[in-house]
Amino acid sequence: MAGIGSSIIAGSVSIVGATTATIYNVNCAVAGNEYFQILANGTVRFSVRSRKNGKLQISFTSGETGINFFTIPAGCVWAEDGLSLTGRTLYFQSNIDNDVVEILQWT
Repeated sequence: MAGIGSSIIAGSVSIVGATTATIYNVNCAVAGNEYFQILANGTVRFSVRSRKNGKLQISFTSGETGINFFTIPAGCVWAEDGLSLTGRTLYFQSNIDNDVVEILQWT
């Protein structure tokens, strides 16, 4: 499991109830390996997708992306709104090597 990626903070677009957008690009070098991204406390909205059209398996529990997971089909986006998250981490894996998982988070 690895949490290797980068983040960008943007401020030119606004979402009701949110003040800051952060983009995470998590490199998933090996298909089937679990990677993660910690979401900031106060997250009110987020979306997740694969940059290279991989099928993603998502979980909120470490070690369960291959057992108990939510699937994001290739080419699709998962978005949640109306949240108030504290202490949440997204765990995920892709079915293709060298994928990049893109996460847009609003706090």
